[in-house]
Amino acid sequence: DPFDQCSYNVADITEPITAGTDCDGDGVLDATEVANGTDPFDPCSYNVADITEPITAGIDCDGDGVLDATEVANGTDPFDPCSYNVADITEPITAGVDCDGDGVLDATEVANGTDPTDPCDYNITDITEPITAGVDCDGDGVLDATEVANGTDPTDPCSYDVADITEPINAGVDCDGDGVLDATEVANGTDPFDSCSYNVADITEPITAGTDCDGDGVLDATEITDSTDPFDGCSYNPDSITETVTTTADCTASIELTKIADTFGTDVGDIIYYTIYVENTGNVTLTDISLVDTFMDINGNPLTLSSGPSFDSSEMGSPEGTLVPGEVATYSATFIITQDAVLQGGVSNSVQGIGAGPNFDVVDDVSDDGDDFDGNSQDDPTVTDLGCLLIFNEFSPNGDGVNDTLVINCIQNYPDNKLEIYNRWGNIVYERRGYFNEFDGISNGRSVLNVGEMLPVGTYYYVLDLGDGNKPRVGWIYINR
Repeated sequence: DPFDQCSYNVADITEPITAGTDCDGDGVLDATEVANGTDPFDPCSYNVADITEPITAGIDCDGDGVLDATEVANGTDPFDPCSYNVADITEPITAGVDCDGDGVLDATEVANGTDPTDPCDYNITDITEPITAGVDCDGDGVLDATEVANGTDPTDPCSYDVADITEPINAGVDCDGDGVLDATEVANGTDPFDSCSYNVADITEPITAGTDCDGDGVLDATEITDSTDPFDGCSYNPDSITETVTTTADCTASIELTKIADTFGTDVGDIIYYTIYVENTGNVTLTDISLVDTFMDINGNPLTLSSGPSFDSSEMGSPEGTLVPGEVATYSATFIITQDAVLQGGVSNSVQGIGAGPNFDVVDDVSDDGDDFDGNSQDDPTVTDLGCLLIFNEFSPNGDGVNDTLVINCIQNYPDNKLEIYNRWGNIVYERRGYFNEFDGISNGRSVLNVGEMLPVGTYYYVLDLGDGNKPRVGWIYINR
């Protein structure tokens, strides 16, 4: 029709189009379309850049459910089926596209209320296409495509196979309830699905699994609170037991002490060097080990060590106060010999060791002297004789309880001894076989008239035969009342 500006064949055009018509309603004048090679009668054949008129054709050229007029107005691409605003959809989506790569066609997502532009918003049952989006929507470290292929749930961060992990785990989950995040367990080589496979040092969350991994009757959560070891069947607080005890661990706690004295002289000013060995003779680690030292002279009067006891070392490197089974710790002490200690004839030293087992058992032992040939191998005090066979020349038998008898140090070591005491005229005033420091100035000599009476103040002479085959010792004493 020569009078209808939109009734012509494009192939018949030989003159410039002067009519300002847009015959297909695509917003581009026919003259522009012909000039630019698009079809003035196809409302889906145009260049967006050529649009100068309102789009009147009610078309959705890319099948994304949004009219081209709306797409141009709102700045999306009317020829890209994945360029649209969901809110602009007014038509059925005819393009068979999965724009977010989640395996669900956009038409299905819009129909079922999920977001076709969000690769993590979909229903698993709607998947009909391969998942092309490289997403891990639940943050479990496994791509959704892998989860769907292997039958785990891509929307559940606790449904995955550890072997499928290829991404960082960013879900803050503890799937087995052992108090350690799955990301930490995978990184440190423990099993995120085994509530008894974890490192105590990795715990950052509350333990929700009701497990007793070491079978000691105390739940792991309680052990962590009690600061006991949830993997040691011997480490527990007895007051915390709430479960059946299934462990067969031998939890025997035991400690043994030996104290040895070394001397390089027994005179005043010489030093006695003490070595204390503390051994863990049980089957569990001992902690809180402490020593209580008892030091006295040979007659039971209290003395004070010059130094120690102080910790030196332990065989297996345990710190002071801790010993693993079979380990021995060494402590040392010293005593600088005093005049009082010599006058008393020696010193006696014992030390008590106290330690605690991991189940709060308290064990103790009193030291032995290390001499297994003395007829007693347990709890012997460590005795050091000083000034042996020293005779204190002056004594005062006046009943005041001080220096009342004639003392010969270490005389008990010579049970076959014989002591004779003479006055200045050579008369025997006292004699005794098996003397043991009992002469108190009273005569038992048969050659004097005052037998049984106190001898007068003065100088006397003694003969001491030790009964050991050696020559008798002679000397003087002075009785002073």
